[in-house]
Amino acid sequence: MFMKKWIGTAVLVLVLGLAIAGSAGATDAVEQVRAFEEVLVQVVETTQPAVVTLEVSGSEKHGLPGLERFMPVDGMGTGFIIEADGTILTNHHVVDGADRIDVLLADGRRFKAEVIATSAESDVGVIRMIDAPEGLPIAQLGTSEDLRIGQYAIALGAPLGYDRSVTFGHVSGLHRASVGRQMGPFFAPGFEHITVQDFIQVDTPINPGNSGGPLVDLDGRVIGINSAIADAPGGGMGFAIPIDLATKIAKQLIANGKVTVGDLGVRMTDNNPSLDEVWGRSIGQGALITEVYDGGSAARAGMEEDDVVVTFADRKIRTEADLMSAYRTAPVGTPVQLTAWRTERGEDVLKTMTVTLEARTLEPGAASTEAHTLKPGPGKWIARELGLTMGSDGKARNPNNLVVRSIVPHSKADQAGLEIGDVVVALNDVEVDSDEEFQKTLLGTSKEFVPLVVERGGKKQYLAIERP
Repeated sequence: MFMKKWIGTAVLVLVLGLAIAGSAGATDAVEQVRAFEEVLVQVVETTQPAVVTLEVSGSEKHGLPGLERFMPVDGMGTGFIIEADGTILTNHHVVDGADRIDVLLADGRRFKAEVIATSAESDVGVIRMIDAPEGLPIAQLGTSEDLRIGQYAIALGAPLGYDRSVTFGHVSGLHRASVGRQMGPFFAPGFEHITVQDFIQVDTPINPGNSGGPLVDLDGRVIGINSAIADAPGGGMGFAIPIDLATKIAKQLIANGKVTVGDLGVRMTDNNPSLDEVWGRSIGQGALITEVYDGGSAARAGMEEDDVVVTFADRKIRTEADLMSAYRTAPVGTPVQLTAWRTERGEDVLKTMTVTLEARTLEPGAASTEAHTLKPGPGKWIARELGLTMGSDGKARNPNNLVVRSIVPHSKADQAGLEIGDVVVALNDVEVDSDEEFQKTLLGTSKEFVPLVVERGGKKQYLAIERP
């Protein structure tokens, strides 16, 4: 697959060269292509000395409690030198759990290194060589702020264990924020817990071992850290952490051993056409705010429950992952604008608000969890969390019973096997006759799947619904 991609790129460059040459003839066209080839060679020769191969040794716990044993685990990744004292930028997942790290320089010398600090939530890691030699080559850092889709991107690293490797391609997307979430056949396992996401998407071939290595532009400046692969039968794509974000996090890790990011102070989920249909509106994609925390940044900005955020700091918001990426990477304490749809008196109104983000500290080395407690309200909470709306029906045997009115496809209600017209008899062996009772009973149990009894066609059906 990757060989075909490289051949395709080479053909494209040749065609471009011919187009540039025009009437000047084939000889001039070849010279144009050779000049471009020389640019690539110079980039590699300039950048490669600062790229290091990392050989990592660690161990993993296996077995039942009381019978655990530790099995050795070896891995290989990449990094690049950013300071003369041997400080190296790489990925958290490359050095996580390392008992020993060996740094292999481009000239063949080998040095041990220690972890300074890492951030699991951003996948950025900082290590430093022990007894680093003088005169180390340092990578030239660029900026990711002005990246454009379509520009060339070169990845350096040790893919599949082959160190000093180079691949070539293009930037094919910016501000990607759902890496780790399965989208059809594409999936980047292990990245679903990274909450600080603002990835550069590239078609530059990236393989295991490239992780932690530099993604550079045609000037040889680092524009990102190669981090993730979303793979599927017949194709795949690579993702890199923008260098501006990576260096911002690295500076905090070096100075404090931890990272501070922006916190909006909300709980949210994806809005979708099915939810719009349930609620009788037509907003479409966005981040649906399911709760606004008292005293938080969003509350002070005037945000409300059920707002659907569609832009944040000039970034388009399609999902909750987009919004989390936007506010986690935005500057703390600086006002930024967002726009959100709000339903008022049956009409969808676009609101513009200014929010100043509070600081939130991410625990080093491990993905943190939300510290906020849930303060749900009944009817709309059930619709959001379960994809379900219910109401009483005077025609039912018990007029107080809840009858299923609508179900969002692929929701927890749909997965539980509920159907429109089902009469809810009991939840967790408790009779429920209102949204409030249903919600209270559901949240009052620690069961992952809660027993649910419904009446369908005069017969009882025994189901189980997943607790949010």
